[in-house]
Amino acid sequence: MNITAARMGNLHVILTALFGKIGINYIAPPPVTARTYEIGFKLSPEQVCLPFKICIGSFVEAIEKGADTIVMAGGNGPCRFGLYGMLQEKILNDAGYRFKMMVLDQDTVLKSLRELAAVAGLGLLQILPAFRFAWKILKLSEANEKLAHYYRAHCSDKAAVDRIESGIESLLLKTSTHRQADKLSRDLKNYYRTELKTDVDAREIIKIGILGEIYMMLDPEANMNINRRLGYLNVWVDKTVYLSAWLLKLTSLDYFSKNSYVNQKKTAGNYITSDIGGKGVQTIASAINYAKERFDGLIHLTPFSCMPELVATTILPKVCADKGIECLYLTYDGHTSEAALVTRLEAFVDMLRMRR
Repeated sequence: MNITAARMGNLHVILTALFGKIGINYIAPPPVTARTYEIGFKLSPEQVCLPFKICIGSFVEAIEKGADTIVMAGGNGPCRFGLYGMLQEKILNDAGYRFKMMVLDQDTVLKSLRELAAVAGLGLLQILPAFRFAWKILKLSEANEKLAHYYRAHCSDKAAVDRIESGIESLLLKTSTHRQADKLSRDLKNYYRTELKTDVDAREIIKIGILGEIYMMLDPEANMNINRRLGYLNVWVDKTVYLSAWLLKLTSLDYFSKNSYVNQKKTAGNYITSDIGGKGVQTIASAINYAKERFDGLIHLTPFSCMPELVATTILPKVCADKGIECLYLTYDGHTSEAALVTRLEAFVDMLRMRR
């Protein structure tokens, strides 16, 4: 089995660790490029969202590298995302690509785990340590990203922050034992502290919460590196969700988390009472929480035609007006202009500074 999955943020980091421990060959899709977009737009329905098209392009490129099995997340509820795996399989089969599609959701987790264990010649319990190790790597990757967000806003040497963040991710991809991971965990903050100075005037630093559709928040290629661009403007970025939280929600293991869907629905209850799918309810709840935490502003990311975030977009202006916080709304499709994005970000950040 040569297995692959869509490229989404740091997902390839955890899958490299996971399948390396299990003993299954993992083929990471290449970084998203113009060719990825070209393939995805050519094969996908016109009105489907941007993440769907990027995933199609990534799957094709992974198949070209030798992948014969694709793992795709699924789900239930009103969001179309739950049907994406089935539709992507049909599209790629019709285009002549042959592979096995494994859709991972609340109903198929155990079945998929048993299948992976059987391929590796292991029992179900024998592969659990691999998941524990991969989870540790994922949490380290997210800690690295959060540190980069902080130092990019507080340090004048932005290029050094980029270099350290990239270097640590490279180390994570090479980490294969708990001892190596634990050492990296102990040293992680020192990588930044020893090389960087927090020399940006505190009055210049503003905090912005990023909320919206999960793929657009997690994947830098899809969102045109918005977190890095904001950091270069001395913005301390915080995202409403990271991959670890999304995976807990996908597998229904987030019940006791303070950011569980139950708690988010309570927070957003005055504005929305129905499940609209995707991260729609979380978007509203996060906007309320960011306002309570006195963030300077919000940026809402959504791919064109995303139904849950389209609903959230109609509710957010009321939330922001009630809570006294500004929000910039960014919609992405295949024709989104990088120059226009930069202009809007710079104008929004300048406006937030003037409001202080």
